[in-house]
Amino acid sequence: MNRRWVLPLGIALAFGWHLVLRRHGVALPLLSDEGEYAYAARVWSEGGLPYRDVFNQKPPMTIAVYRLCAAMSPSPAAPRYAAMIAALLTGLALLLLAPKRWSPVSRLAAPLAYLVLSTTPVGDFGFAANTEVFAAAFTAWAVWAAGRGDRRFAALSGLLAGAALMTKQTALWPVLAAGVLAAWRGGRRWDPGAALAFGAAAAAIPLSWLGYFWARGGLAFFWDCVVAGNMRYAAQADWSAALEQARFLAVDLAPAFLKGSWPAWALAAWGLRGLEARWENRGELTAVLWLAGGLLAAATGLLLFPHYFLQAAPPLCLAAAFGVERLGSGRKRWAALAVLALLPAAAQADFYFGRSREAVAKDLLYPSPLLETEALGAWLRERTAPSDTIWVFGSEPALYVYAGRRAATRHDFVYPLTMFPKSPEPLEAELAALRAAKPAYVVYVDQPISTLIGSRLGLAFRDAVREWLAADYRLEGYVPVARDPEPFSFVGAASPDWAAQNRLYVFRRRYRRKGRGGRGPRRKRAPPRRRPRPKSRARSAAPARAAPAPSTPRSRGTRGP
Repeated sequence: MNRRWVLPLGIALAFGWHLVLRRHGVALPLLSDEGEYAYAARVWSEGGLPYRDVFNQKPPMTIAVYRLCAAMSPSPAAPRYAAMIAALLTGLALLLLAPKRWSPVSRLAAPLAYLVLSTTPVGDFGFAANTEVFAAAFTAWAVWAAGRGDRRFAALSGLLAGAALMTKQTALWPVLAAGVLAAWRGGRRWDPGAALAFGAAAAAIPLSWLGYFWARGGLAFFWDCVVAGNMRYAAQADWSAALEQARFLAVDLAPAFLKGSWPAWALAAWGLRGLEARWENRGELTAVLWLAGGLLAAATGLLLFPHYFLQAAPPLCLAAAFGVERLGSGRKRWAALAVLALLPAAAQADFYFGRSREAVAKDLLYPSPLLETEALGAWLRERTAPSDTIWVFGSEPALYVYAGRRAATRHDFVYPLTMFPKSPEPLEAELAALRAAKPAYVVYVDQPISTLIGSRLGLAFRDAVREWLAADYRLEGYVPVARDPEPFSFVGAASPDWAAQNRLYVFRRRYRRKGRGGRGPRRKRAPPRRRPRPKSRARSAAPARAAPAPSTPRSRGTRGP
């Protein structure tokens, strides 16, 4: 084969292999985070405003992507295809980052490794349309532009870095790495003009979003949710939580990742050994700074969810490409390329090709109620009118997406109210808003992983919600969240068993008949008085008063009063 065809044919095969491997996750139900973005995008498209009309703690770029996807397709899975495109764009940037002097096999190593590893079925890492997959794409192209050695490209790098920062706050660390690369000219030479161009351009997109929300009257809500809210979230960290997360990383997460990705880590260590000419080799410095930024981005998330590590995957694969190039002989390079492409898929072959959709959802994310949320959303859609509202006590916003109904309040998930409320006032305001909105159904998710209660105020809010439900709602039943992928089942119950957990309780609002005295129970009628007999003909000839017409009781509607 002519060598000039190796590169285009190889990248085409890598793209196709990525689509094959990512197929296992396209049909899975929406995650909690995906439900947040999809619901916020729907409110936005209907004339509302994120942060003001629906709570969200992420910057607006991902919500904008979800809104664009919803405009193109009504399928809840549409953003998953946008995530595929973002991954392919990241792979293309990695191809361009590989030095042109390398062999075609070594240049293919980084994009191929990323397009395989980014589908790894570890929790929600390999299939979700989450913020990280889009932030990684923006950052990869920012790093590519930063290495062009031109102030115009430094400005382009800044624009892309600003877009990454408006996709996920933790992208700050890879963005800083891109800024260093944009200003660095090799050795100990720096270009202040390039640094200024990068910084000014990086501020353009965040300032544009601030101007948009200011013009729409939602700047204070944007600031409170995206900046102040995340600062309160970070303030909850303590040493015990950090130690527990470190144990989780060492015992559970790292072995699951290394099961298929250990060749990439081994090649990265081989490629970066010694860091020859530390301040002269731009490629190595790029991989090191970017990888450090990606790992810091994962650690800054505090709770080490698997998808946090996606920002570290592109620089890891770039470092692995250095290892492939340093293998020397062509046969060794081809063998390394085959291992990077096939070993991760072979290690998780049952997930990729064998198990059913339901089994994959349970094996990856139990006890998250993915299947139960999808089925219960359809159940609620059948039993409510489009004008009805529902409310979920928990963090399962996908219910609003599958039900096609609006949330009764701006809080489409409750952990800001249960985990780190800043004072009792927001909790009282939420309860007042719920009483005024009178949602037709309330879904109470009895799962610690969904409610995330971490304060005394959160416990007080939970108890107040239970009292409100007991006074104004009737328990219809619950949906059990089982370990096995069993069919959707709705179990009738007269009262909740709060100690059972792993249940989605469904409460329906009580509607009372209207009596003659208005709402409330009918009043007993007094016995009719007898009319006295007329004493004279003249009196008896007087016109009798007309009897009142019988009143027709108002019918009780099936939904609402």
